[in-house]
Order: sequence, then C-alpha cells, then structure tokens
Amino acid sequence: MTVIAPTDSLTPDSLPPDSAVRLRRWMSRWPEVVVTLSSLLLFGWNLSRNGTGNAFYAASVRSMSRSWSNFFYASLDPGGWITVDKPPAALWLQSLSVRIFGYGSWSLLLPGVVCGAAAVWVLMVTVRRPWGRTAGLVSGIALAVTPVIVATSRSNNPDITLVLTVVLAGWATMRGIEDGRTRWMVLAGLFCGIGFLTKLLAAGLVMPGLWGAYLLAAPGSWKRRAMQSFAGAVVFFAVCVVWVGAVDVRPVADRPWVGGSADGSARDLVFGYNGFGRVTGAAEGPAGGGGFGGNRIDGGSGAFGAGGFGGGATGINQFGGSTGVLRLFNAGMGDQVMWLFPVAIVAAAAAIASAIRRRRRDVQLGAAVMWVGWTIVVYALFSFAGGIFHNYYVSLLAPALAALVGIGAELARRAGRWGWCTAAATLTGTAVLQVVLMNRVDAETWLRALVPIGVATAVVGVVVGAVSTAPRRAVLGSLGAGGVMLLVAPVAWSVAGVRTPQSSTFPDARPVAEHARSGIGGVGGPPAGFGGSPRGGGPFGGGSLPASELRWLRSQRHGETWIVGVASSMEADAAIIAGEDVVALGGFTGGDNSASPANVARLIAGDKLRFLAVAGRGGFGGFAGGGLSGAVRSTCVEVPASNWGGTAPSSGVYDCRGKAAALKSARPSTRRVTDPFGGTEPVGPAGSGLAGGTPK
Repeated sequence: MTVIAPTDSLTPDSLPPDSAVRLRRWMSRWPEVVVTLSSLLLFGWNLSRNGTGNAFYAASVRSMSRSWSNFFYASLDPGGWITVDKPPAALWLQSLSVRIFGYGSWSLLLPGVVCGAAAVWVLMVTVRRPWGRTAGLVSGIALAVTPVIVATSRSNNPDITLVLTVVLAGWATMRGIEDGRTRWMVLAGLFCGIGFLTKLLAAGLVMPGLWGAYLLAAPGSWKRRAMQSFAGAVVFFAVCVVWVGAVDVRPVADRPWVGGSADGSARDLVFGYNGFGRVTGAAEGPAGGGGFGGNRIDGGSGAFGAGGFGGGATGINQFGGSTGVLRLFNAGMGDQVMWLFPVAIVAAAAAIASAIRRRRRDVQLGAAVMWVGWTIVVYALFSFAGGIFHNYYVSLLAPALAALVGIGAELARRAGRWGWCTAAATLTGTAVLQVVLMNRVDAETWLRALVPIGVATAVVGVVVGAVSTAPRRAVLGSLGAGGVMLLVAPVAWSVAGVRTPQSSTFPDARPVAEHARSGIGGVGGPPAGFGGSPRGGGPFGGGSLPASELRWLRSQRHGETWIVGVASSMEADAAIIAGEDVVALGGFTGGDNSASPANVARLIAGDKLRFLAVAGRGGFGGFAGGGLSGAVRSTCVEVPASNWGGTAPSSGVYDCRGKAAALKSARPSTRRVTDPFGGTEPVGPAGSGLAGGTPK
C-alpha cells in the first residue's frame, strides 16, 4: 500500500508516479495561468466605464431577471410581449450574473470578461496538445491582444460567448483526434449547439473545419470516423431543434413574439434575416422590407451606406463595407483582427506541407486542418455575405488566426536555415501590413516608425544568422524579438479600447482619435439627426421617454401590464433598464409584424395596455407593423402634453381605452408627417414607406 506524504510536503519525488506526472503537468502550466489572468485583468479593467453596454440586451436582461418565463424566452420587455432578435444563451449568463450580484454595469458585463479569458485558456490548451508549449502560449497571447476580442469581451453582445463555445468545440475535436472516442465528437456537437443557442447558424461556420479534421486525422477506420462525426452532427441538430421546438410548440398568443421574425416563430428567425438572410441578403429585416432599409447594406447605398450611418470618408462603416476578397482588411475590420494574418497564412501552408512530408495522419495534421478549415470558411463567408453584417462579427475568426500564429511560432523554432529565411520574409510582409493599418488612424503615430524599425532589425539578425555560423539561440532570439514587435500595435489598439469607453452597439478597440472621426459608435456620439428629440435619442437604444411623462403614465395605471407601448426598443430600452413597465411593440427598430393593429387591439381589449406613444415615422421612432401609427391617430384620443408639464403642441401619446374594435378595423391615415431624416413620409400601412424604416 502506497503512503502519500502530507499535503504540506508534496513534491514530485514524494508522490506516486501517476500523481507526480499530474503535479509536474500542472506546475508546468504556470505560463498559461499568467496569460489567462493577464487577459482577465485586461478585459475587465475599469469595466464600469462601459455602462450597461448595448441597451437592447441590457433591457432584456433587466426583464429576464424579473421572471423565469422572461428568462427562458429572452423577453425584451418585463411583460413578455417580444424577445430580442437572438437566442438566449449569452443573455442567460448575464441574467444569472444579475440575479447573483444585482443589476448593474459590472454584473452585466462580467460574463463577457470571463468568457473572453476562458476562451484564451481553452485555446492555449487546445493548441498545446499537438504542437507544444510554445505554440500554445503564443496562440493565447495573440488571441488576448486581438483588439476585437478585447472589445467584445468588454461588451454584453453575444459574440464573445459564441467565441468561447466554438473554441470549446475545437478542444473537444482535438481530444477526439487524439484517442478516437465517440464522446468527444458528441461533446463537440453539444458545444456547437450551445453556440447556436448563442448566435444561431454562426456557430455552424466552424463545423466544416472541425468535422473535416476529425474525418481526416482521427484514428480508426473511415466508417468509424464517419459514424462518430455523424453522431456529433446529430447532437448539434438536436440542440437546435429542441430550442426551436420548445419555443414554437406554444402558440404566439401564449408566449413572447420572437423578435426579428416575420411570423413570431423561432423557426423563421433561424431561416429568415437573422439566419440565411445574413448570408444571401434576401431578407434584411423583419416586416419584409429590410429592418434597416430596403437597400443592400454594402457600404454604397441605403441608409447605412457610404455617407450614411457610419459610412463615407468621415468615419468607419460599421456594416462591413463592400463585399469582396479584401473586405476584412477594410478600415472597420482590418485593425481589429488582421494584424498577424500573413503569419497565420504562412504557418497554415507550412503546417500542411509538414504533414504531407510526414505522410501520416496524426494530431498535428488534424490541428492544422481544423484551424485552416475554420479560417477559410469564416473568411470566405464574411467576405461575401450580402445581408446585414457588423464589423465585430470578425471576432469569430480570431481564435483560428491566433492558433495558426502559435503553430507558426513553433514551426519557426524547429526550422533550419531555409525556414528562418521564410520566417524573416513573413515578418517583413506582416510589418508592411501593420504599417498600412496604422496609417489609417490619426493616433499612436510613433508606432509607424517603431514597428518597422524593430522588425527590420530583427529580420537582419535572422538573415545574418541563417547565412552564417551564428548560434541557433541567437537566430531564435531575433525571431522572437521580431514576433514581439509585431504584437506592439495590436497591444496598443487593445489598450486604447480599455482606456476609452466602448461603443455600446458596435464594440471595437482602437485609439480614440479614430473614434472621434467615426460617424457612429465611438466617443464622438451619434450622427446628426439622432438624439435631438425627447423620443429619439441615440441610434440604437439611446433614446428615452421623458421622466415626467413616465411619472404621469404610472399614475394612470389601473392594473395594465404595461404603462405605455412604444414603437421600438430605441425608445423603450432606457425606461426598461430603469425598471419601468414599457413595451417596444415593434421590436428593435419598430418594424416587427408584432406591432399590427390586430395584435395591439387584442392587448387593449384585454386591459393589458392603454396608452401608446406614436412618434413621427416608421421604423426609427414609429410603428412599422401594418400602419399602426395611422390607425392609432385616427381612432384613439391624444393626451395633452400639459398633463405632465410639457409644452409641445402634440404629445404623441394616445389613450386607446375602449378603442380596441375601432383600432382593429381602422383605415390608417395617409397624411404626411415630418421625417427627422429630412423631408416627409406618409403615415400608412406596410409598403407605404413605414414598413422598412428606410430613411428617405
């Protein structure tokens, strides 16, 4: 019988062999622990300066913390009328944090910080298993200082939760490639399924790389590998179907309307504009007309194209810009994720070439195929996606690029003279790309000299060492110095994202001077035309109902579920965050079909809603669902603004008590009202200019 030494005297020599191995393994991981804790500190530093983050999601978390039904469906409003336009997994984490720590900035944003740091740890472990400690450490560092990862980790957007789930799926796949057990592919399918519950089909983009790597490199026969891969896919689809079915099995009248869908179903959300519509551009928003405008969002036309919402020469187009092979290198995304792209590409080619030379299937081949497949699919789809696209989506690409950079570092460490020359050329090309990215920003100009000079010095050392009899250690030192110099710029961008408040809607990390030039999403504030009215505010969730108006509405409440109904979350978010029972009948932009006269009449008839606040336009600030604005104006009684001390000639608030039948059968007015974007537009049914919320 083996006697184990007392705990306070544990050393590798005093333990049984297996225990000694495990202790040495954990003791050897202190660098990974340091990197993970450092990333946790970086992501969470002065977190409260970002407030409650994205008001759309912050309002939903407030509502979800008030009832378990709201929690399950991710209801936007406290009464459970409509959900956010995403599945609930990321918001579940935030809601649980709020229930534990109370509602506030820190508790809302903490889950993102933890998910980001966890993704760094899991990536290091995943890359280290086949490629060694150097590769693992470098990959973790590269991911931790990727600006878009820093930005999304400090946000309550769901993207960093998605990143963690797919990195976990990659870890499970690598374990499966190592030992060939079915359970690992089942676990990979489960993690991808949780990713689906976070951001729908975006989680499926990594699956070709993961499943392809397993089929190619895992042990066992082709038949066995195919069956194991199929089992993982079945688990993924089962998770997807269970969530969609659990929502859609109940009639829409008995549960919240699924925000962003055309018919209130989760099924339509998956296959509509928030699913395949994001790729094809065929369905750009609810109500059939493009939630943000009838034109394609391609940087060249429509409300958010060039010269519009965050586009043009004066700022960054936060909607991805024009599609094409070089799309991810544009001003909005290049400096968020592409700093080390040449290193990743050369490393991918070298890793595949090395596997071909070895002529055997092994874990290194599987790792290379997995990360290369992940990169190719995500890069290609994001480059040519024709639907609604936001720059911070490229966070999904960051883990694969970081993993390839880590593999490249290990290959360079093992290389001979020709490999060192290749590494030197790669350092040079990467430095050139970084100078291009830095030249787009009117800040940190000292980096434009430091990075190329530092890299050039390191390259000279590598080349001289490669063609001479210099010690191998000296060459590797020069390579390491060049690699460190390539991290200086992304570190500066990441630190800048921590020093300054994040955009609540479009998180990114870059020096503040660029934010000040940006039309939207930075500290420069919203573009002109937004925020000038008491019922407008910022473009996405920045508006609010006047406090005096809310007090009066509360005083008129007699058992109704909501004190007032407004068009969109842009008006409702601030009030919901403050704890008010306000409902955004038309969802995010006011364009959801949930805000139809028939649906709203049902609420009024059931004494669940009495007052409606009708602004001047559809979509942004007005109802877009079947002409509700005009129907309300023609049937309900406008409340004088003097009731709450206002002086405006028109309050825009209507009392609809007893008007349910008239509202349901009303013919909407066709008179024209002032458009805050300039000009006028009709108040009428869908298709009259209100359905899409398209600025004229």
